[in-house]
Amino acid sequence: MLREVSRKLDSFQAPFLVMHGGKDLVMRPAGSQRLYNQAAAKDKTLRWFPEAWHELLVEPEHPEVMRTATNWILAHLPGSPDPTPDWLRNLGTIKENLGTLGSNISTIKENLGSNLDSLRSNLGSNLGTIKENLGSNLDNLRSNLGSNLGTIKENLGSFLQQRRPSNPKLG
Repeated sequence: MLREVSRKLDSFQAPFLVMHGGKDLVMRPAGSQRLYNQAAAKDKTLRWFPEAWHELLVEPEHPEVMRTATNWILAHLPGSPDPTPDWLRNLGTIKENLGTLGSNISTIKENLGSNLDSLRSNLGSNLGTIKENLGSNLDNLRSNLGSNLGTIKENLGSFLQQRRPSNPKLG
């Protein structure tokens, strides 16, 4: 019978709940996981009780087991509101969004690191260029100042020469 059920899982559409004890030695947890993964049903629930063994209704977790089963059954009765809190119902979406957020944060960190490296490189390169330009401008300034001082000196000498009264006795 199990083989027949296994062969038809991909066409199984009915809603179902699977509950399994994490320490179960009678039935392998992989079987419950496979049933959940392979069933075509859109409405399916797999609930693990990590500390429970095989007989869930006599385990210390039995109140939680009963609450899980009762809530699942009530939620699947016609006209019954879903007792699952919104945050729990949206947990998959929240988990996906957190994964996307983590990925976005990683990308931002990578981009910041890359941009910082580029900034450092450009800053180093630009500082070198600025230093070269300052040196060149300083050399040009010195040269122009020296040349202009020479011209000013010549012009001043010429000006003073023209302003001096001519004295034949001195000449």
